[in-house]
Amino acid sequence: MKYDIKEEQNWHRKLTITIPEDDVNSKFSEVYKVLRREAKIPGFRPGKAPLDIIKSRYGKLAEKEVLETMVPDAYSDAIKESGVFPISEPEFSMIKIEEGKPIEFTAEFDVKPDVKAEKYTGFTLKKEPATVNEGDVDKAFNHIVDQHSSMKQKEEGEASAEGDVVIVDMEKTSDPDNLVKDDKMNDFTFELNKDVTLPEFTDKLIDTKPGDEREINVTYPEDYYDKNMAGKSLGFRVKVKEIKEIVRPELNEEFFKQYDGASSETELKEKIRADLLERKKQEIEGDIKEQAIKSVISANEFEMPQSLLENYLDAMVEDMKKQYPDQEIDEQDVREKYKPTGIRFIRWNLLYHEIAEKEKIAVTKEDTDNWLQKFADRANMDVEKAREFLAAQKKIQDIKETILEEKVLNYIIENSEIKEMDQ
Repeated sequence: MKYDIKEEQNWHRKLTITIPEDDVNSKFSEVYKVLRREAKIPGFRPGKAPLDIIKSRYGKLAEKEVLETMVPDAYSDAIKESGVFPISEPEFSMIKIEEGKPIEFTAEFDVKPDVKAEKYTGFTLKKEPATVNEGDVDKAFNHIVDQHSSMKQKEEGEASAEGDVVIVDMEKTSDPDNLVKDDKMNDFTFELNKDVTLPEFTDKLIDTKPGDEREINVTYPEDYYDKNMAGKSLGFRVKVKEIKEIVRPELNEEFFKQYDGASSETELKEKIRADLLERKKQEIEGDIKEQAIKSVISANEFEMPQSLLENYLDAMVEDMKKQYPDQEIDEQDVREKYKPTGIRFIRWNLLYHEIAEKEKIAVTKEDTDNWLQKFADRANMDVEKAREFLAAQKKIQDIKETILEEKVLNYIIENSEIKEMDQ
């Protein structure tokens, strides 16, 4: 067998293969021998039909069998001998086959691109101040209190007040773009709190009683969570059905001690503040890492095989199908949505491995053991049990990749300037 590899691009290869005539003839003889033994031809006993009749009847079938056997085998042998590592399935073309002659064909495929990371230090990374404002602490504290709150029906004839919960039936009166599917909505709940309910609803529903009706026009804010409704104006006719007041728990020592043994509102808020501060620090650390990744990607452009991106998107589509087996997945929509994420993931993955190789950054046994110990502590498991669990899940290699990426990021950040931002 002869072969020749040409580099079409940094990551694309064209392999031309010639299978010798003797090998081709030997394979044809083997195939015809089987066909002759199995063929049922009138006038001849099995295995006794003349070879020229077998060839005239089954020549095309023999060619197909020879191709389907010899081409993949020759490709596999050429790949092993050449030492290249395809990352995509080969595309075969220009296949010529004729008994008594060599078989010639080409196979095109992608290989891992030769990535050159030229700049990966010396960046300026911005660091936000790690602060927590009192409003965030109060909001978190109130959320805890709300979790322990209950509701009770208001006394007959008593009007709603700020903080109450109002249950209503609603009917659309104006919706030019048909944004709300249903014309009528029953048993809709509003908490009369402007932090959680749009002010138009809160203002109109305060001081109402069961049976009262209100016409309410709402303009949804530009930053509304539902982008379809952001900035749009709608009208509703609302009828009050029930009014309930929120009964909050008694804030006593028994209540506070549920949370890390706190004994007072002040102590609980201090614990909340410390927790929020730790989360803020983690967010800042994550933001610096993201800045480092973007800086490296931006500073090191290279051609990327389309096959890598297609493989990534194929995997995303399959994951979506597994997560939502009862739903019809729009594959094209998934591919478009995750394309930017895929490009970023692939570029960074190739670059950080190249940086690790250049800077001789490696994952040691100590690194892995430390990671496993932290995982075991969080999961309240024995470290060996944790190791067995992760090995059974085939996660050990993923862990090593996570550690390697972390070490490369730390190297980039340590060799860059961290600029503290004003509060």
